[in-house]
Amino acid sequence: MFRAPLYLICLLPLASLGILAQEASTDRNTVDHAGILDALDDEAFAAGQTIYESLCANCHGSDGITPPLATARAFGAGELKFGQDPYSMFVTLTKGNGLMGPQTWMTPEERYHVIHYIRETFMRPMRDEFEEVDSDYLAGLPKVNAAPAKTEIVERDFGPALASQLGHEISSVLTVTLSPQITLSYNLHSMDQAGLWSGGFLDLSATQHYRERGGGAPEPDGVLIQGLQEWRWGHQGALDYPTEDLLPRGPIPRDWMDYHGHYLLDEGVALSYAIDGRP
Repeated sequence: MFRAPLYLICLLPLASLGILAQEASTDRNTVDHAGILDALDDEAFAAGQTIYESLCANCHGSDGITPPLATARAFGAGELKFGQDPYSMFVTLTKGNGLMGPQTWMTPEERYHVIHYIRETFMRPMRDEFEEVDSDYLAGLPKVNAAPAKTEIVERDFGPALASQLGHEISSVLTVTLSPQITLSYNLHSMDQAGLWSGGFLDLSATQHYRERGGGAPEPDGVLIQGLQEWRWGHQGALDYPTEDLLPRGPIPRDWMDYHGHYLLDEGVALSYAIDGRP
């Protein structure tokens, strides 16, 4: 059996992507570079920090100096071969360059948000040369000359229940559709109620369900129903049972809660578990 050399297998996709990116970038510009850069603020910085810390830091590092991946660039030290001003960094993220593949799973705004975080966190305090974004710089950026393509979001059917995290606070839940208007989410580590809301199911738009590398968390797609958010189990005869020795992101002791799983029954869902040994 013929086996292609490993380097050939690796290089072919990158070469193809590079050609496609070059052909697609000839004269069309759908991005308001100057407008996005001029609007960067604390909220954009925080959004860029979330993206960087959840994804980019795995290769480029969290201190700006020592990347965990030897071939990745340190943003606070060393040469940035393809430019260190915002637009050059945007082009690198969009088209890829060297060993860096295109990162078009991010929107143009998100690409500039993470660039803003990188520049303000690592480059401004650590580099002697730092190019400021002023009116002259903004004036020299490419102007919008084409309308952006509209991306249709195709709704996915997850059935009556979906296991996920809920927000950034609860790491493991099962969210169940009770009716077209009411959704209930169970904390699988305690079987307490994680949330009850009216409206839609889950907002998954920032997660891997709808994005190539979605780093966001599922959130309630509706309005929490007031007065019905605190249903939970008690143990050892009290609702305020001791939690000092419990793992912060793990289940409570099996003697208190033993979760056996969930089962689909037509359009309904059955959860099987035991509380203090009682099925």
